[in-house]
Amino acid sequence: HSSTETDLVTRSSNVRGIALDTISNIIYFADGGTLAQGKGSYRASLAAPPVTEVAATKIASTPTGGGFTPQPNSLLLDRLNNFIYWSDYANPGGRIQRASTTAGSYPVAPTLVYSGASVRGISRDQILNILYWIEPVSLKIRKGSLAVVPIAAPIDVVTGLTFFPRNIVFGSSTNPLPVLFTLINSLCSSGTV
Repeated sequence: HSSTETDLVTRSSNVRGIALDTISNIIYFADGGTLAQGKGSYRASLAAPPVTEVAATKIASTPTGGGFTPQPNSLLLDRLNNFIYWSDYANPGGRIQRASTTAGSYPVAPTLVYSGASVRGISRDQILNILYWIEPVSLKIRKGSLAVVPIAAPIDVVTGLTFFPRNIVFGSSTNPLPVLFTLINSLCSSGTV
């Protein structure tokens, strides 16, 4: 570490995604766990970093069973609607879930947003209330409206990827889709993902 770096989270098994709420001074992180230990999505105050996973609060109690062991990955903070979203790439039954960021106590039962495919990166168009995600097994980028959850009929946005990016960011402009495609293409062609 250099003298200007600060550890935010320590003693975490396998952090796969983070989101910061700079207004409330809270860090959210997804831990993929090691040997089935520590798996889950967590939140912690950044008032006095570093925080340990032991001191962090698990956001949701994700049920296992049916061959499903949670593998939380990307996180997405929606401050407008007070949700934290996370993707899960476990097979079978990968999913996207969300939980309230204003719950009185945690863990809470998560809300299922989408299921049925291994899911990696997620992003959101806040204006149109559309969620985008990457399905690495099918090499697709898909989207679905958040007006009704769970999303039952997602739409393919990009198909036939030769390999998958691990995350996507939805850009805002007067015509946002080309911004999304440009970012994905530059990430895919750079070989850095």
